[in-house]
Amino acid sequence: MNRKSVIVFLLEILTTLFLGGCGFSAGIDTMMKPPKLNVEQEQIYSALTERIGSKVSLKYPKSGDYLSAFIISDIDEEPTNEAIVFYERTGLTTTDEPSLRINILDQRKNGWESVYDYAVADGSEIEKVMISKLGSSDKFNIIVGYSTINQSEKKVGVYQYEDGVLTNTLSSRYSMMDITDIDGNGQNELLIVSNKNASQPAQAHMYMLQSDNLHYIDAVANLSENATEYSNIMYGKVNDKTTAIFIDSIVGTGTIQTEVLYPQEQELKKAFTDTSVIAKTVRPSSYASADVDNDGQIEIPVPEVFLGYDDMPETEQLQATAWYICENGSLTRKYSGYYNTLHGYAFMLPSRWQGQVTIKTDNITDEIIFCKYEGAITDNMTELMRISVTDRKLSDSKLEEGYQIIRTKSDTDYMVRICENDSEPLTPTISEIMFNFFLIEK
Repeated sequence: MNRKSVIVFLLEILTTLFLGGCGFSAGIDTMMKPPKLNVEQEQIYSALTERIGSKVSLKYPKSGDYLSAFIISDIDEEPTNEAIVFYERTGLTTTDEPSLRINILDQRKNGWESVYDYAVADGSEIEKVMISKLGSSDKFNIIVGYSTINQSEKKVGVYQYEDGVLTNTLSSRYSMMDITDIDGNGQNELLIVSNKNASQPAQAHMYMLQSDNLHYIDAVANLSENATEYSNIMYGKVNDKTTAIFIDSIVGTGTIQTEVLYPQEQELKKAFTDTSVIAKTVRPSSYASADVDNDGQIEIPVPEVFLGYDDMPETEQLQATAWYICENGSLTRKYSGYYNTLHGYAFMLPSRWQGQVTIKTDNITDEIIFCKYEGAITDNMTELMRISVTDRKLSDSKLEEGYQIIRTKSDTDYMVRICENDSEPLTPTISEIMFNFFLIEK
């Protein structure tokens, strides 16, 4: 690689990092450090500029497993690897040429050689890249999510590379996408969720690649009309055996709801056919669906008011959480308890506590206190236990005060102190607490 090409490449990297969202809080020394390029990356870039010229701006995926403008992988089942490079040409005198491009380079005996260049006609920025087999094919597919030139929407293109040619086999708009074996047949499908626009409703698509490796069966289901965007996709069992798709959709400022779909005979079916059931899942956006207890079922958290707080002003109410699962087209309550979305944990009330225990907060220590409820919220309620989320540096002092560590995560200890009251039958055991305490990944 000549000196000029190296300088151009480094400048493009720095420009992309600076303009692509790096905070201005980064120090000058940090910003000026050139990226450490290995020999292979230098060779690829040199081969690229040799083919198309030096006026190149590399494009970096914004999310996913691939965050580099260079992706090196064997995508054609030949003995050598290929390199996939995302870029745009700069300094063009005409606006007719598509800005976003995909270049395929092949690894030869004498180094890398650019063998195919593909223009994404309406593409602007790379959002996400996945490389995976689909259907029964042994060939790898390159799945590229990108934003359009006017940034009005996102699209996904599925590409196959064979005999030196990159072929686009599928194009669709999307909001979220994923690859998984949804129907359990041992073959991956492409799941796409798209919000509504002027011409189409909000939809979920399950694309199944056919044996010719070019055509797809499109299983599609319309989604709720009030959804404006999507925040989360998860998979879990319903009715003890069927794998379903749980979609958390944004339906208002800071508000989400959950829809559930499941595959059946190459179709996508709605688990909740009654819109009133979906309406029961409306909740704050911090309450994402999750497999709380790792049993393969997805639980949907819905806030409700803790015992004794019903008649208080809304600003003074403390929230409990009901965790629901999908069964036979309806919601079934699985747990009730306290959910701390800030610290990422949930404590499910033991069944013997139902209707007898409520909570209060310690505003000084920021602890949650579980108390025996005897008809009113007072300062004199019988304390049963309290939960403290503590920086590990401070845990020793808590241990000296009678707290016990029940979970740890990074530099945080989740601790509990059981109140010493042998005469109170509601007093929990440490094993009971640990059984009902869950950390929830975001």
